[in-house]
Amino acid sequence: MVVNTMTDCELVTEVDKAWIACAIDGEGSVNLQQQLAVTNTKPEFLDRAYSILSKLGANHIIRHEIFISINNRVDLLKVLPQIIPYLVIESKIQTAKLIIEHCKKSLAIESQAINKYIFNLIKNNPQITTNELRKKSVYSTFNEYNKIYFLEKKGYIKRIPTGKSTKWEAVRQSFDEIDFLNCKRVMKV
Repeated sequence: MVVNTMTDCELVTEVDKAWIACAIDGEGSVNLQQQLAVTNTKPEFLDRAYSILSKLGANHIIRHEIFISINNRVDLLKVLPQIIPYLVIESKIQTAKLIIEHCKKSLAIESQAINKYIFNLIKNNPQITTNELRKKSVYSTFNEYNKIYFLEKKGYIKRIPTGKSTKWEAVRQSFDEIDFLNCKRVMKV
């Protein structure tokens, strides 16, 4: 199994989008388990599908001997909107639209949960430094700095400049989840 971690910088053409949509209509699937897959026994077919999906912005393409798949929500949000106009099979179009909506909602809820977690870490550890916060955070794969900046911008925490590091302190006593769910820029995709 190979996982793509590099984005192909080449420009994707309309022909590429139509080709991958045709491959999905004929040899692939879009399913509600949040997965896009293309199956074929010809390596050159899978090579082209892989290349196009990469050009469309997918960074986590899983490649097996006879199929490739994407099940990363952010990648699905990058790829699906670009190929929906070229899909022909109505059930795949509708499933792709449902996946897009579900991915957006789940990423927004996940982002909101991370914001709440980081806020509570800061509230319960007055004057915690950014480095200490990163050590305590279970969300090490996320960009905590953007979350911290977001919380600061919304007025939940404040920056306390010190000589060598930045410390953080909670300004509000509680985390208003409604505030974050209604925020238009919860997760930048």
